[in-house]
Amino acid sequence: MPDPSYPAPGTPGQYYPGSPDNQAPEKKKPKYSLCLIITAIIVVISIPIVAIIAAVAIPAMGVAMDRAKKSADTQNIRMLGIALMAEASDSDDQTYPVLRDKDNPAKTSTEVFSYLYEKKSLPSYELVFSPGKDKVKHTGTGKLTSANVGYNYMKGNKTDKDKGVSMDADDALPLLWSSGNAPLIVRDGACTLELLDTGIWKKSGATVYYKRNNATFKRATSAGAISEFIPSTFNTRGVSYSELTP
Repeated sequence: MPDPSYPAPGTPGQYYPGSPDNQAPEKKKPKYSLCLIITAIIVVISIPIVAIIAAVAIPAMGVAMDRAKKSADTQNIRMLGIALMAEASDSDDQTYPVLRDKDNPAKTSTEVFSYLYEKKSLPSYELVFSPGKDKVKHTGTGKLTSANVGYNYMKGNKTDKDKGVSMDADDALPLLWSSGNAPLIVRDGACTLELLDTGIWKKSGATVYYKRNNATFKRATSAGAISEFIPSTFNTRGVSYSELTP
């Protein structure tokens, strides 16, 4: 006879060894599984590692892209310079604008490059583009505008008449350079190029093509100046020089 002091077999929550109605009490499952805990630890460790990698990689990518743009810009200005030199060889050894219209010379570098393109001296308008603020590539249709042009052009002047640059000029003379600088003033064969924040490369420097067929990216000082842009030893040969901007 069962002991009346014990609940009858099968009573919920009770366990009686040997009884068919007995069931072992269910074990409570842990609130978080081991896999979930390990995953959380991995995520917590990974986040700062990813952040560190990103902090190192993103600036490096920016530097690489900047170098690529400067390289492309230098290559473009070199091809423009070669076109100018070829034009000069067919124009009494003087670069445009002297021979297109002596009474109505070009007043902007955009006009110069438009003329060279019309003569098929330039294969594409894209060569006159330089990556920078407010500058866009030519779409291939319509006239060239100042928004498509990223380079300044050196103009010579003698006895109050606009001239192209003579091939007899000093080899240290820059013929083309990135637009975006204070007005160029050449005195006694010396000149410092002062860059503006609105320039193609802001105040970091400028791509330059020299008469000696050398294209390079010249870095500026922290103040945005390129000293000896035209060296003090430069021989003007009686010609004054100024720039044509886009």
